[in-house]
Amino acid sequence: MSINISQEHLDYCSSITMSFVWNAFSDRQQTTILKPLREGICRRSNCTTSMIAQALAKTMEIPLIRVAKWNVKIPLNVGVEHPVWEAVKNHLQMGKVILPQYSERLEDDLQNLNAIVEKLKGGKEITLTNRKWRTGEEFPIDYYSCNLQFEHQDFSNKLFTQFKKDLVFPVKIKPEHAEFLNRLEKGEITHLELSIDSSKYNYSDHASLKEDSI
Repeated sequence: MSINISQEHLDYCSSITMSFVWNAFSDRQQTTILKPLREGICRRSNCTTSMIAQALAKTMEIPLIRVAKWNVKIPLNVGVEHPVWEAVKNHLQMGKVILPQYSERLEDDLQNLNAIVEKLKGGKEITLTNRKWRTGEEFPIDYYSCNLQFEHQDFSNKLFTQFKKDLVFPVKIKPEHAEFLNRLEKGEITHLELSIDSSKYNYSDHASLKEDSI
């Protein structure tokens, strides 16, 4: 299940708004949406449930770690005490042993990670950028992205499952946002309005969500 919008439409609009019927999602899908808001981690995907979870997290000011077998995106505001930094560090160190042919690249990733953590510990400002694949234009980002090796056959699925468990960390939710989340869990909110800024490079990172008055 995914949201697919034709480029033919995107060329003529700056934003897109959709209304979702909350009760149309199955209990399992609702859990898939709400669980990341409690644990601070979600699957890195543009599927509908993941996008709604990400939009909710942004609206509720929850830093959400997005993870796939090949990559993890860590918001810089998760805090230096978050276990994600140690989990990624351990993964890179393990990768150097299991995949010696990639040890040089993994060591570079490890050094970059350590530099980020040291700056966070020192309260220093961190400036990171990404590059648009079409134009090569750089733009600022507020997250740290690191490649993972779980897709490699030498890494078992059990290691990836454990890695995701290691990232779970209690999420602090502001009272006003906690009330919204509780109403959603109780089914008191029936419709959700999702707005996408189609002018952004990765629109799933810039979606916002609120209760729809329909």
